[in-house]
Amino acid sequence: MEKTIKEWFDYLPNNVKQKALNNVNSSILNEKTKSLYLAINAFSWADTDEGYTYWSKIEEDIERGVFDKIEIPIKGIKKKLSL
Repeated sequence: MEKTIKEWFDYLPNNVKQKALNNVNSSILNEKTKSLYLAINAFSWADTDEGYTYWSKIEEDIERGVFDKIEIPIKGIKKKLSL
């Protein structure tokens, strides 16, 4: 299922999501892609403050399914859902 890059970033923990948003060109946030894996590759990791190694580890976590469970606030309550 295609989602925008911004929508895929919502699957990341807030601290990682904010770093990704800070690094991606805002003009492409609404472009659609097929996976979080592809969305996280929307910017040059080597050109970020976090560096290539940091984003490479995030990519490995994506491949391992670390972000398959997300927290969704529902009326002030956080629930864990499996994708």
